[in-house]
Amino acid sequence: MEKTESFHHKNRFTGPFEVFDSDHLAPFTQARQSEESVGALHELIASQARLIEELTASKCWYETTFKSIGDGVIATSADESMTIEFMNQVAEELTGWKFEEACGKPVRDVFQIFELDTLEPSTFNPVKHVLKAECNIRLVDPVLLVSKDGNQYIIEDSAAPMLSAGRKLEGVVLIFRDATEKFRLEDVQKKLLINAENARQELAAFFMQAPAPMAILSGPDHVYTLANPLYIDFIGRDPLGKPAREVFNEAEGTAFFSKLDGVYKTGEPYIAKELELKRDLSIGRPNDLYVNINCHPFRDLFGTLKGILVFFQEVTDQVMARNAISESERYFRSLAETLPQIIWTADPRGVVNYTNGQWKEYANVFYPADWLSYVHKDDSSKAKQAWEHSIKTSNPLEVDVRLRSRTGVYRWFLLRATPTKDKQGRVLNWCGSATDIEERKNAAKELSDAKSEAERANATKSAFLANMSHEIRTPLGAILGFTELLRDPKTGEEERQGYLDIISRNGKALTRVIDDILDLSKVEAGHLAIERMPFRLPDLLSEITSLFSETVKAKNLYLMLAIDHNVPTLALSDPARLRQILINIIGNAVKFTSSGGIKVHVASQPTGPGKARITIAVSDTGPGLMRSQQKKLFQPFTQADNTTTRKYGGTGLGLALSRRLAQAMGGNIAISECKLRRGCTFQITVEVGMPASEPNREVNERVFVQDNECVSEHMQDDDSAKFMNGTSVPDKDFHVAEDLKSVPETAPFGTLSGSRVLLVEDAIDNQILIKRILAKRGAKVEVANNGLEGVEKALAGDYSIVLMDIQMPVMDGYQAIRKLRSLGYHGIVYALTAHAMAEERKKTHEAGYDGHLTKPLDTETLVQTVRNYTA
Repeated sequence: MEKTESFHHKNRFTGPFEVFDSDHLAPFTQARQSEESVGALHELIASQARLIEELTASKCWYETTFKSIGDGVIATSADESMTIEFMNQVAEELTGWKFEEACGKPVRDVFQIFELDTLEPSTFNPVKHVLKAECNIRLVDPVLLVSKDGNQYIIEDSAAPMLSAGRKLEGVVLIFRDATEKFRLEDVQKKLLINAENARQELAAFFMQAPAPMAILSGPDHVYTLANPLYIDFIGRDPLGKPAREVFNEAEGTAFFSKLDGVYKTGEPYIAKELELKRDLSIGRPNDLYVNINCHPFRDLFGTLKGILVFFQEVTDQVMARNAISESERYFRSLAETLPQIIWTADPRGVVNYTNGQWKEYANVFYPADWLSYVHKDDSSKAKQAWEHSIKTSNPLEVDVRLRSRTGVYRWFLLRATPTKDKQGRVLNWCGSATDIEERKNAAKELSDAKSEAERANATKSAFLANMSHEIRTPLGAILGFTELLRDPKTGEEERQGYLDIISRNGKALTRVIDDILDLSKVEAGHLAIERMPFRLPDLLSEITSLFSETVKAKNLYLMLAIDHNVPTLALSDPARLRQILINIIGNAVKFTSSGGIKVHVASQPTGPGKARITIAVSDTGPGLMRSQQKKLFQPFTQADNTTTRKYGGTGLGLALSRRLAQAMGGNIAISECKLRRGCTFQITVEVGMPASEPNREVNERVFVQDNECVSEHMQDDDSAKFMNGTSVPDKDFHVAEDLKSVPETAPFGTLSGSRVLLVEDAIDNQILIKRILAKRGAKVEVANNGLEGVEKALAGDYSIVLMDIQMPVMDGYQAIRKLRSLGYHGIVYALTAHAMAEERKKTHEAGYDGHLTKPLDTETLVQTVRNYTA
């Protein structure tokens, strides 16, 4: 009824449908005017009411329809104000206006549209255009609708006039829809199409400019639809529009076309590698080409197989290079097989992957899985460390190792390996060799041994010269010194005889030194003649042992001689040289033994008709020898104790000379047994002849004879020997006490009166000589027998000067002077030495001595030196 009221009020119905105005009510008016009848009027009113009811229902139906459709609908008036008279819900959502707000407002205030490309307000008003043209319009281009709340929508719209039944324009209906998503998708599609076209063009450009010959074959006949210039140039003909069989008719009958058919039918690619092609030389290329032919299925965007993509890859250079490498490898392997060295290669990890035949010949295996297992255990760690270092650092390998052969024998090899690297410096492989250096190693060892021997010989020579200087100058000093004393007319007869005995004794000692040197020189030069004469062997042995009886008694030792029954009484040999040997060996045993004794055992063994080997074993209970001392004991000019503190003198020639003499007599000298601190046994062997008729032996062939009382307790159970007494030769050690007693403490003249001298000297004759020289001039002389005693006396006494020998037992002169200086001793100390070499003076000065006097001493120099430091 509200809308009806609106009708009466407004004299019309609003909405997007036809309406009735006052013209339609003309019959009613006429009836009222004519007032023909009330019944007719009532009938007319009823008819009109039915019409109004129908119209109202129609209006509601249209309103419901417009509200339910998905497009926005706005109805406007037909006047110039173009006010809004209807809006559906979609229009409300898109414009942001509720109908209650928008009703009666100009459509331009609610429906605000802008140009999509410029975002400027649209100059085209669809409602106004419909009112003017009274026809339907539809915007060609979408516009931008800006809602009340600022949201923007891309819309498509159209407008139509609302006409009455009489075709009178009653308003405009504006219909529009949200096309934002549609245009977004269209924009995406457009961009995709553009991108696709660009990609197509790029692919086409790539295809045509590809660095490899490429072509596309279409259909089952493989018709060329596309080929790039390289392909056309490569095959030397234009294939476009032609089937492959026509283009390559020379390939008819081969498997090539069947392979193409297979690709087209199955969609599986086909790749032919390193095919050799023969081409016409007229096109300016070599006729031998190698190519890889790749045939791949060509599909459209929907995956439908359309043809085959074919491209060629020329690999002629690679094939030729590989063939060249293979040929080079064969060449170098052939070369490697001819080399005398072992040649091998390994991968970057160091795993051996090739060895030449030399290794197979040497080790009986081709590729050693673990070559380090062939290395000698003493070289394994060194080899492994060197190889791992080379693998880690890529540095060349070079190492000497011993490798095991097929027979288990090890030989020295020089292993070398060099890495082959790529441009980036990465190791590709290792190339190595193994050179047999066994002979070089042996030569190097011989050279090293020779060098060591030369150095040892040089050191031995120096030691020998120093020792010879001492051994010669010591007796020479005594001879010259006591000769000078004999010039004194005041010397008594008893003193004179004592001096002469000392001179004689030292002269003999000097003679023995010279004889030893001369004899050794003769033996070394092969000029020593060995006599062969008959002599009584037991008598010679008895005589020699008797020479040491006095010395043995003085040292409280025993000396026993045991001779087996079968030892011949009469022998043919050189008794003088045998005597020389025995005196040296037995003399050493006596000299080095301080307790116990010496046993000499003689045995014989026949070696042929009229021949026998005499074995003489000399055993002592001395200090024994270390193994290192035993090795060098028979070398010339060497001694077991070669230091300046040695207790015993000697040239170091005795044993060397004795061995040479024994060898010259068909035998030898060796140490048969030796224990440290328990003694040694020297075994002497000589070859002797036995005369055809030997005199009868003495009845008692096995006689036990003792040279000293102490021997009984050692030999009570030994009845296998006969012992011989003998006499002793004078020994200088047993004249010391008497000689010292005969030297007066002072002399009548006092050029050295007031001087107090400490003489540190182990040689008794030198003690007597120096003490006599200084005492005759008024000096008071005290004696110390070794370096340690000298240090103690020097620190305890007040001396004008200390005269100290260098080579002494217990503590030598160098040790003594260093000890004194370290303890703060500032007194004058002079070195007395028989070492006359120039460097000795420098050495004594550096050790701490104030001066140096060389033996044999010059009397005036000695006296003047002492006078210089006498207060």
